This record gives sequence, C-alpha cells and structure tokens, in this order.
Amino acid sequence: MTHSLLYAPGRVPEAAPRADESILTALSLDRALTIILPDVGERRYVSALLAAPLSDAGDITYRQAVMRNFLDHPAMLPAWQTLFGRLLELRRAYEEDRRQRISATARAREAALFGEAKSRLQMAALTLKRLLLLIGEMHERLSGYPVSAEGLRTVTARLADLARAEATAELIERCGMLTDLSSFASYRFALAIDADGRITGRTYLDRADKPTQAAEPPRRRFFAPRKTEETAPRKVTIDAAFPALRRQLIGQGLTEAALTLERICSALFAELCPLARELIFYAAGVRFAACFAERGLPTALPVIADDGTISGTGLYDPFLAATMLGGGAIIPNDFTMPGDTPGVLVTGANNSGKTVFLRSVGSAILLGQAGFPVCAASTVITPVRTVTSVFAAAEKADGVGSEAGRFEEEVRLLSDAVDRAAPGELILLNEPFQTTAYGEGAEGLAAILRYLQARGTRWVLVTHLDALPPLVGGALRMVSREDHRVVAI
Repeated sequence: MTHSLLYAPGRVPEAAPRADESILTALSLDRALTIILPDVGERRYVSALLAAPLSDAGDITYRQAVMRNFLDHPAMLPAWQTLFGRLLELRRAYEEDRRQRISATARAREAALFGEAKSRLQMAALTLKRLLLLIGEMHERLSGYPVSAEGLRTVTARLADLARAEATAELIERCGMLTDLSSFASYRFALAIDADGRITGRTYLDRADKPTQAAEPPRRRFFAPRKTEETAPRKVTIDAAFPALRRQLIGQGLTEAALTLERICSALFAELCPLARELIFYAAGVRFAACFAERGLPTALPVIADDGTISGTGLYDPFLAATMLGGGAIIPNDFTMPGDTPGVLVTGANNSGKTVFLRSVGSAILLGQAGFPVCAASTVITPVRTVTSVFAAAEKADGVGSEAGRFEEEVRLLSDAVDRAAPGELILLNEPFQTTAYGEGAEGLAAILRYLQARGTRWVLVTHLDALPPLVGGALRMVSREDHRVVAI
C-alpha cells in the first residue's frame, strides 16, 4: 500500500496484524460495539484493529492525529467517505465489466474479434476518463477542508499531484477520443514479418500522422567484399482483399491498447481504494464519541507517555454506558498506575463495581493504544506490548458447571497467561480463585503476582480475597466502596 491513514510511512504491515478478539469479549467491548456499530462488516473490521493495539508511540500518535482531525471538523469525514465511496463503486463496475470483456474476447471467433476488442478498449478508456475526472473532483473538494494530520496531508498532496499532472490532461483527452472508435476511418500498425511471410510482431500506432525521419543513404565502401547473394529484405504487402487478416490485426492491436489503459486504471485503484476501507475505522471512532456525547459523557484521545504511567480521570465502562438511556447512572472513577508500580490491587465487597472498574481501565488502554477515543475525561497511557485478560468463570454469560470445574478452568487460564507473560505486557485479573478457600486462594495468587513482577509483567487485579494485600508488596492498593466509587488507599 502506497498511502495509509492507519500506519505511518514505512510502517504498513505486510500482513494483517494478529488479533485476539477474546480481549474484546472479556471487556464487553464487543457488546458495546454491537450497539454502536450495527453494520456487521464494519464492526468486524474495527474489532480486528482494536484487538491488535499498537505498541509504538509514533504509530499511535499518527492515528490519533487523523482521528482528531475528523473529530474537530465534523463535515470533513462525510465528504471523504462519499468521494472514496464513489471510487469504490467505479472500481467494482470496472472489474465486473473487465471480467466480462476478457471472457467475451477469449470466446470470440476471428470474425468477431475486432468488435470485442473495440468494446474492451472503449470501456477501458471510459473508465480511465471517469477515474481521472473523479480524482480531479476529489482534489478540488477535499482541499477545501483544514487538514492537519500527516496521513491526510499525504493523501491530499497525492491527489493534487495526480489532478494537476500534464499527463492526466492528455490522458483525459485521448480517452475521450477512444470512447467512440466508430468515427475512426483507419487503423495503423507497424508489423514485423519474417522471410517466410509470417508476422513476428505488431505494434498499434496512434491514429494521428507523425513525421518520419528519412533514412540515411548507405555509404559507399571501398574494398568491401563482393556480395554473393541478395540480402535485401523481402517486401510483403497486406492486400485489403484479406478482411479476416485485417480484422485480426486490428483486434489484436486494440486489445493491446486496452491492456495499457487497464494497467493504468488498476494501478490507480490499487493505490487509492484501500483508503476507503481505512476510513471505516475513523467513522467508527467519530460515531463512538458521538454516542457517548449524546449521553452527556466525555471521550478523549490519550496523552502518550514513555515512563510507564497509566492513568485516567473520569473513566467509565463503554458497555455499561452504551446500554444506559442516560449518563446520570454512570459513576466515573479515576485510576493511577505510576511507572514504578508493578501492579494495582483492587479489593471490595461483592457487587461494589470492581469488575466494571476493571473493564473501564482495560478498555481505556486497549482503545487508547489503537488510536480510538477513550471513555474518560482524560487519560495518559504508556503503550504496553499486549493486553491479556483472565476473567473469572463466574463472569461468563452462560457459565455452567460445578465449582470444581470452574476452579480447573481458572487454573488453566491462569497457567496459560503466566506462561505467556513477558516484559512490557499487562494482565487484567478479575476475581481469580473465586471458588477456593480464602487462605489458599490468597497464598496461590500472591505467588503468581510475585512471579509476574519478576518477569516484568504488570497487572491490574480485582479480588474479594481480603487476606491478599499483606502478601503483595509494592503494589498500589485501591478499594471499591458500596457507592461504586473506587479510591486509593
């Protein structure tokens, strides 16, 4: 991809980023997106990007700049989407017609080859003319908006180069001539013919007469060896009495001209059309922010730090807010995780909002690192390599089975997460060992947290195990009160 609105120059991945969408399910972001983005195709595209958050600060700020540009100028995004949508429609029509023309040409008999080749060239010329005129319109309309993001500036500059190029004006004029070949009285070709009269090469020439340079007369050479036989090339004249040959030559020449125009169309479509798909991400971000603004709730693009700090003011859970008719029932909370803190431990009574708080923190990190608006008044994020969640089996929507089965499932999930733990990662732990005795659960969980700390993996844990805090050193402690306020201790 030559240009991208999602990735900075030189940072476009060769393959689609690997996305584990289970994190969206754990944080209930998938359910929030279902409410906000009803289109299934758009939701899947956005979900894949959110589940593969960026870890480089420069990549995140590149996306943030584009998102902020669209958020600050509401009329700008619809104009971009409309114009690039027309580009996609033109490509779909072109590709469908091209497949049909190629198939018809391949099936055509010799007598019909000329007609099919002419139709193919006319369609290629018409598509290219429309494409170039559309690029000119895109340049004219999009240049009227205030563009500040690097990604948007690159695209608008490219559109300007294409629209203003001398070759563009010449191509539009020539394509206009080729859309009506019935007015052409003749077709000119340069043919290469071997000694046996077989055609070894052909080239379609422009219809306009071009001056030809007279051949230089051969120089007389003294003492040259005497020729033993005549070596002058044989002259072969194609008589008009052979219409089949003439139609074949013209058809093949027109097909070659059509191929040239189709290559230009394909190159321009390949360069510009991927941007239409990338605009889906930003349209979703704008709709995401608007959804919560209607409920009186703020969203923000986070400040990117490099000292390990992760914090937010006025954090709230996107799923809970999306399902509420009004924002009055939402209780926002603040969160601070300094760079030298290995983890944050949140305790509190059942039904005090611990899980909702954890979802709000995890969603803020995941959305913020994807360049998406965050459900908070303000946030500061130091990018982490990956975000992993281990939620209690009791939190599953359709969780069934015995207490022993749940415990085994929790142990398996924790074991997998601990095995994958690495420096720079963040693990979200929600009520692990919920079915075990307090003392045993606290001892086992404390050992796991100490292991994660030794590996350089940070964590945020909500738990009912009141015996755990004295066993964990260096962690920031918070408590969830009955009014669903989460405060530092």
